[in-house]
Amino acid sequence: MTHNHSVFHCALRNILFCLMLIAGLSNCQKLLDVTPQDTVLTNVALTDIRNLDALLVSVYNQMESGVYYGRNFILAPDLLADNGFDAGGYFSDYYNNNDHISIYTVGYQNINRLNLLLATIDGITTTDTIRK
Repeated sequence: MTHNHSVFHCALRNILFCLMLIAGLSNCQKLLDVTPQDTVLTNVALTDIRNLDALLVSVYNQMESGVYYGRNFILAPDLLADNGFDAGGYFSDYYNNNDHISIYTVGYQNINRLNLLLATIDGITTTDTIRK
């Protein structure tokens, strides 16, 4: 049983090696150049002033949420330094699970959004009525 088992693994390993070698040597460029289905390219999404306005609103929305200035940005440092008392038990789960890292995630997401806005705003043409 052991001999058959090792022969099977050896044959399987050789077959996988050959398949990987063939895949590596063949031209896979068509397979690798796939248009993402879950994202929208910046040059498609940020084409007019209304889309830029929506992007800016999303930044404000995240900044005022409970993850950022709405609560955690101010509260997390005090909890992590033991400068507070968690009577309800919610926040002990918060800082024991490293959820305080989301503060940085939200901050960098917003920086990225604002950089996208600044990079595309000069190329947007609009009418005076929309600007007001």
